[in-house]
Amino acid sequence: MDTTEKIIGHFLNQIDDKDFDLSHVRKVLEKENYPESEIREVIKELDNVLQLRAFEKSNRSNADNLIIVGVVLTVFGLVVTLGTFTGLIPSGNSFLLAYGPILGGISILVSAYFSKKKKGPTNRKFIKRSP
Repeated sequence: MDTTEKIIGHFLNQIDDKDFDLSHVRKVLEKENYPESEIREVIKELDNVLQLRAFEKSNRSNADNLIIVGVVLTVFGLVVTLGTFTGLIPSGNSFLLAYGPILGGISILVSAYFSKKKKGPTNRKFIKRSP
């Protein structure tokens, strides 16, 4: 089983290449006459790593979108508040304090920022799972 970990480590180093393909891994291992069970195990682990990276990338993308929404909402609340206070938005002798969009935007911004920070890039090593 030590050879399986070495094989997986070897292909994990190549996984970031644009032309990396699991079918290529299978062909290389079949050419070197590895047993089918070992090939399946290597493919399964490499596929798990690829899926995990795609999932983490998707989560970072969602956090980025939420940060943008938080900033826009906060800026909107500040513009309305400052606009009515300075008279740029006519409101008579009163002004509108738009604390809902301001606080909502800040809370979305902060939660998305910490979500992104917590789920940031990870360097995971191959961990052998027991069957």
